[in-house]
Amino acid sequence: MTRTLLAALASLALVGPAAAQSKLPAFGMTYTYLDVDTSKVAECGVSRGATMKAGAFLPRYDQPGVRDGVRAALTQMHRSGFREIRTLIWFGKIKEGSRDWFDVADPARAARLVRQYQEDVAAAGFTGALLVFAPQRTSDPICRTKDWGDCFDEQSLGASSDFIVAIRQALTDKPPVPVRYDLAAESCPPDRPPLLKKTLETYVRGIVARYTALFPNDQTSVSCSIYYFDALGAQRTTDRLYAGAGPSFYLLATYRETNLDTSAALGRLLRDRPDKSKPFVVSEINYNDREHLALVLDSFAAAKVPLQSVYFWPLHDKTTKCHMDTAPPYTLYDATGGLAGVKP
Repeated sequence: MTRTLLAALASLALVGPAAAQSKLPAFGMTYTYLDVDTSKVAECGVSRGATMKAGAFLPRYDQPGVRDGVRAALTQMHRSGFREIRTLIWFGKIKEGSRDWFDVADPARAARLVRQYQEDVAAAGFTGALLVFAPQRTSDPICRTKDWGDCFDEQSLGASSDFIVAIRQALTDKPPVPVRYDLAAESCPPDRPPLLKKTLETYVRGIVARYTALFPNDQTSVSCSIYYFDALGAQRTTDRLYAGAGPSFYLLATYRETNLDTSAALGRLLRDRPDKSKPFVVSEINYNDREHLALVLDSFAAAKVPLQSVYFWPLHDKTTKCHMDTAPPYTLYDATGGLAGVKP
């Protein structure tokens, strides 16, 4: 890690996170599930969602005790040093699924609950939010029976677009807290396989075209793994599918990988990015992995590329195969592995 960056990080312990915003990205936490059952980590090899004990809280936000629990957690996370919150909005055909997502046919309920949640995010003191639209089952262009994309229902695209627009309209032109939008979670279309590229292009084109026409001034993007971003041409395809000037910022996920060279991928990505004027946001990164976080921060600093925000995901060790392996309470000190010097 560079001495300059170390000094900036160390200064957080003395002056607090806000004073270092000009040199460091704003740190945020992904918060979508009330709890994570770490006693079931060993079961993730069979079911990656085994640890998701209490389920996604947004579809349950009007149930007794849920909103109060979320409010308390938001207050605690903000006090620990987090300045922004990232939350996934799962949705799909309710007959296909789960209490963990909203019924795409009832956007009014989803819009009301998301509005309430954003009001609570603002009340807790956060200065920014990233809302992520995440379709499920046959509404998802990545839906798979045998091959990625083979069970995506293109006829669902209109309902998905209506759902997203309804939530955005509920937040009005003055949302409770400044919001960025990930219009299609991890949906940047890679060059291969052909079927997946087709379904993702169809979905992203449809969602982005309508959304950007209705809300041209919003900060929007489509998230992308660093390994898809450049090597598989996914970001160039996403830029092409966007109307006008393309996404407002580049949104990427990066984890420590045992079989991939993250440093090399970051180097290529930062060197070859399609539009060198656009800033970056890290949508997901390992929780409590000091070394990997330092690699990412140093890579951006060395390339002199703006990095606006970094959002941690509650997963420390990807080799567990869990979606999540880290339970709340979440603190900035723990999320950074002590790197930022913020006491919980």
